[in-house]
Amino acid sequence: MAKSKIRSKAERTALIHDFLASGLQKTAWCKEKGIPYTTFCKWLASYKESQETVRFVELTEQPDDIAAKVSQDATTGLLVEVGICKVHITEATPISLLTKLVKAVNNANV
Repeated sequence: MAKSKIRSKAERTALIHDFLASGLQKTAWCKEKGIPYTTFCKWLASYKESQETVRFVELTEQPDDIAAKVSQDATTGLLVEVGICKVHITEATPISLLTKLVKAVNNANV
């Protein structure tokens, strides 16, 4: 019996992103990558659960010197500007990056 490879959370997340971008069915992707289907399903469930912990912060009041602007373009995605901070969000933007951004904004009490 072959010993299974232990992967870090970052490796599992990268593999999940690879799967999501592949367009393949889980079984076909797992077979192609040599990853047991049940193992991958556990990774995917854990990943989805971690994505659900995202908390959105409503910006109700802003100082007069900070203007927030959101613009959308079908070709470039979404651009969010708050003061000097600009975030360009596309379909390829990892949810983990947006999670970190929301946490940073929340911690800064913006």
